[in-house]
Amino acid sequence: MRATRSSRKLPARRLGALALAAAAAMIVAGCSSSSSSTSSSSASSSSSATSSADASNTSLAPFEAALAAGYKGTSVAPPATSPAPKKNVTAWIISCGQSAPGCSYVVAGAVQAATALGWKTRVFDGQFGANGLYNTGIREAIAAHASVILPVGIDCDQARPAYLAARAAGIALVSVNSYDCNSPLINDGSPVFNAGMEYNAQTPTPAEFSQNLGKLQADWLIVHSGGKAQVVDFNLTAVTGLQEEQVGFNNELAKCSGCKLLAQVSVSPPDEANGVAAKVFASTLTKYPQATAIWTSDDSLIDAADIPEAVASAGRLSTLQVLGIQGFAANLALIRENRGQSLAVAYDPYRFGWAAMDEANRVLNGQPAVPEGIGIQIIDATHNLPPAGQNYTDQVNYKADYEKAWSAG
Repeated sequence: MRATRSSRKLPARRLGALALAAAAAMIVAGCSSSSSSTSSSSASSSSSATSSADASNTSLAPFEAALAAGYKGTSVAPPATSPAPKKNVTAWIISCGQSAPGCSYVVAGAVQAATALGWKTRVFDGQFGANGLYNTGIREAIAAHASVILPVGIDCDQARPAYLAARAAGIALVSVNSYDCNSPLINDGSPVFNAGMEYNAQTPTPAEFSQNLGKLQADWLIVHSGGKAQVVDFNLTAVTGLQEEQVGFNNELAKCSGCKLLAQVSVSPPDEANGVAAKVFASTLTKYPQATAIWTSDDSLIDAADIPEAVASAGRLSTLQVLGIQGFAANLALIRENRGQSLAVAYDPYRFGWAAMDEANRVLNGQPAVPEGIGIQIIDATHNLPPAGQNYTDQVNYKADYEKAWSAG
C-alpha cells in the first residue's frame, strides 16, 4: 500500500527534509513513485465535473451502510494454518526509509515476526532511493546469499535491474506494499516478484487496498455532509499508492449527486520539505471559501502542509472537515481535540510486517500467497479513538495467531 513520511510533532513537526520529500505513502500500498506519473514541484489544480445537483437525488443509505462497516472495522484473524517455518533462513528487508514511520513500523513488525519464525534478518535502509540505494540494498542481499528479500514500499520500476538480478540468482522476492511492474500505474513490463503480500480476501492487492481507503473517506464525508460536500482534493503527485487512494475517493464521491469536487490541487514530495506545500494549501484555502472538506491522501501530508494551522487561522475549524489516512497518535489527537483533522481511515503497519513474513514462509515452502486478514477501521471524534498518545492498533491479536499457526505447522 503506501509508505508514510512522518509522524506529527507539535509545534515542530517534520522528521527531516528527506523523509518528508521521498517516503510518500507506503504503508498501504507503496511509498514509491510511479514512473508513469508526472511530478510537479509547483502546485497544479484542475476543476472537476462532479455534479452539484440537489442532494435529495442521492440516497445516503448505501454510504451509511459502508460507514457502519468501517466503524466496526474489517480486520479478521490471520490464516489458521501455515507451513512449518523454513529452517536456516536469512531474510533481508529493504526499507523504503527508516526515518519515516510508515516504513520503519512495517520493518519492525517484520523483524518481530522473523524472530518468532526462528529466522535471521538484515535490515537495509533504502533512504527513499537516494543515490540508488534501493538497487544497492537488493544487490547486497544477493551477494550475501539471502534466502528471501522483502522490499517494503519499493515499486518494481524503482529497482527493476536489481530485482531481475535477484530472480536470476534464485532468491525469492516477496513484496510488501510494493507495486509490481505489471501494475497499471507502473506499466513497466512483466512481474518480478515471486509473491506479494495479500491484504485480505476482498482487497488483496495494493491498488485495491488503497482504493478502499479512499472510498471509505468518501463514505464518511458523504454521510457527515448530508450529501452536500464541497471538496478540495489536496494530494501529492507521482506516488502510486496515493494515486490509487485518490481514485477510490473520487469514484465514490461521484455517486453523490449533491457533492462537488471543487478542485484538485497537487504538490510534489519535495514540496513537503521546502515549505511550498504549506504555502500552496494556505492559498488554496483562501481561493475556495465555499469548501466544506479537504481530501488528503494521508496524515503525513496534513502534517507537512500545516493544514491544521491554516484551518485554525482561517477560523474554519467548525466548518471544514479534513480527511486523513493512517492513524498516528498525534493526528488522532487533532481529531480528539478538534484541531484541524476530522477523520483517519486507520490500519496497523506492524501487522503488515507479520503478514509479509507469513507470506515469505509460504513462498519458501513452495506454497502460494494467501489473504492475510488485514483490515481497516474508521476513526473520528466519536468512534474508535484509542487512548491518548497511542497509535491505532489492529483489532485482532494477530501476533498470537501467527505464532500458534507457525508452531502447529
